[in-house]
Parts: sequence; structure tokens; C-alpha cells
Amino acid sequence: MAFTHTIGRSYLAGTRDISATTSYSGDVSTSLSISIPGVQDGYEVPFSLARGNGIVSMAIVSDQDIDVFTNADSPGQTDTLNLLANIPYIWHTDWYKAILITADITTLFIDNAGASAATLQMEFLTDAIA
Repeated sequence: MAFTHTIGRSYLAGTRDISATTSYSGDVSTSLSISIPGVQDGYEVPFSLARGNGIVSMAIVSDQDIDVFTNADSPGQTDTLNLLANIPYIWHTDWYKAILITADITTLFIDNAGASAATLQMEFLTDAIA
């Protein structure tokens, strides 16, 4: 079964609006929405993502500044996403920069230095079938 994710981009400058949407298709759609308690270091979240033939598109956002580590709670030994509050990390196969997720994910480790709980939301679209 194929899944489609659509990414919209918009830039507003006074009365000028530059916007575009692009749709991507893949075999597997994976989602996560979780609350991470405040003042956490290495908060472990079981999460599985098999990249298969590659990630087609992804979106990750948190409502608090957090650091997300994949597969190990140690920078430099894992993929690391330093998320700023309400600034999504969005990637797709047509993007200008390389993806930050370079391996399959088995577990997430999350640092939330803030006093309040953080809500982390993730959407992945992968191409599992060649």
C-alpha cells in the first residue's frame, strides 16, 4: 500500500507570497507523538524506523528546545537532532542538504533541559520496497 505525504512551504513578505507544495509517495508511513517530562537527560523512547531503501520525507518538531539522539545516548556515536522550539526539521528527497538520519532507528534518547514537558511529533515516509 502506498502512502503520500505532502509538504507545503510558504514565504510571506508584505503582500508577496511565495509558496509551493510537493507530494511524496512511499511504502511505509511512521508517526510518533510523545510528551517528554521536563528536566530529562537521556529519556528513552522505544521507536523503530527501518529506512529500507531510504527515507522519502520526514518532519520533526517539538514545542520546547530538545536534543534527540538515535540508538545511543551519546553525541558523536549516533545521529543527533538539536531541535529549537516550534522550528520543524523537514527533509525530503529533493532537499538541498543531506539528511540527518543516517541509520535505522531502534530507540530514541531525548534531553529536555526545560522545566516543562516537551511535545515531540515525528512523521516519516520510507521506501521499503525497491
